[in-house]
Amino acid sequence: MARMPLLIGLVTLGTIAGQYPPDSIPSPGSLPLGSKTPYWMFETPPPVNPSAGDLKCTIAYMAQVGRHGSRFGSNEPMNDLETTLREKGAAIGNTSLSFLKSWTNPFSPLTQKQLNIYGEDEWSAIGTRLQELYNSTILNATFNPDLHPVRTTYVSRTSRSASSFFTRALQSGGQLGPCRIEPVSMYSVFSGDTTKDGDRALRFFSNCPAFQAAVLNNASHPCNAEPEAYLSGNITRVMIPRVAASLQLDAARWNLTAGDLSNFWQTCQMESAALRLPLARSVCAVFGEPDYAMWNFYEDLNKYYARGPGDVRSHEIACPLANEVLGTLFDKTRPGAEIPARASFFFAHAETVLPLLAFFGLYSTGPPLTHDMPPSAMGSRVFRSSRLSTMAVNLRFVLHNCTSTTNPAASPQYKVELLHSERQIRWPRCGGNETDVVFCSPSDLLTAYPLAASCPFDNLCTKSAA
Repeated sequence: MARMPLLIGLVTLGTIAGQYPPDSIPSPGSLPLGSKTPYWMFETPPPVNPSAGDLKCTIAYMAQVGRHGSRFGSNEPMNDLETTLREKGAAIGNTSLSFLKSWTNPFSPLTQKQLNIYGEDEWSAIGTRLQELYNSTILNATFNPDLHPVRTTYVSRTSRSASSFFTRALQSGGQLGPCRIEPVSMYSVFSGDTTKDGDRALRFFSNCPAFQAAVLNNASHPCNAEPEAYLSGNITRVMIPRVAASLQLDAARWNLTAGDLSNFWQTCQMESAALRLPLARSVCAVFGEPDYAMWNFYEDLNKYYARGPGDVRSHEIACPLANEVLGTLFDKTRPGAEIPARASFFFAHAETVLPLLAFFGLYSTGPPLTHDMPPSAMGSRVFRSSRLSTMAVNLRFVLHNCTSTTNPAASPQYKVELLHSERQIRWPRCGGNETDVVFCSPSDLLTAYPLAASCPFDNLCTKSAA
């Protein structure tokens, strides 16, 4: 396995990639787009401060794992939709949707799956907020690869997200040119084979044959069987007539299929997330609010089992990343250890972050998702990719070094804080506690998540697919 050559991203400190037009931001509450939902933060109460009583805490280290920002989509479903509308669009009778008759794919083949301006802005804004939080501690320096190691995958949208982030994340200190450009180095691991790229930490899902055989490529596995049952059942039975009525289709000229609806939905996701088009001028206009709910549940059925808590095999293979993220954190707590890193940054994919959430037992409560679960259970489910795995979703592990103000000679206490998309959340299972806690000690983390310390990745990925 070979490391890719060092990548140098030149980022301009003091500039910003671009701002969303205020009237074009989809409301996450009314327009959930599954895992294509643009980045947004939960409303949350003020975070709990680790300093309490006679304890005074300072930040010693942080590790952040994030998904790339908003991107352009794959052209295949949009090209298919363009062909279908060219051949059958004349069957549309609703004059308010007549623009669909001449609709063409708005995306260039050259931009396919690339980061877009909104994705750049998402990560630049996250960097701004992080700098405001930690500008006097772990981020109070110009870039140094030993202080701030940055790792991305070989896919370019992750390194572009990292470059966007560092336009704002560190104190201005660049000296290159009139724009004070700050060079930022990052590295990736790539074997040269995209089917097994060698990056076990950030792309473990591509490097685990047993998982691919038993889960992803197994037609009878729930990650495939459950969404297929929902597509052939609820979507075919309920949504096709509803959308056909909305379009006022001449059924003799266009017999709408589930495949047609899937192409409409995937195009709707990209026109909303990548172009921020108003609904009235978007393919999304064919859908109503109940349809959004159905499509989001359809996606969640797959991700719950393929990337989430539905099957332990889908998230235990994230142990190389958990080991790398927490390894430096644990090292920083050892007496006499000289670890220069102040903050480590990892930029990857939804397939990286969702399993990591499940690895730590987050958002795993409630009944298993099934295609025929009662509507009340479906509506109250905790697992929602439109919230858990938006574009630019991030997970932060913050190490606090706490000392006693009344007994300065006492050994320091270390506490680990967890944040999901910049929102402080509680650790489940920390130290065996029945009640989730906001701060967990490193020793309790090891007890709660033993695979984070000893990761049997080879055994997990070569054992029988049964």
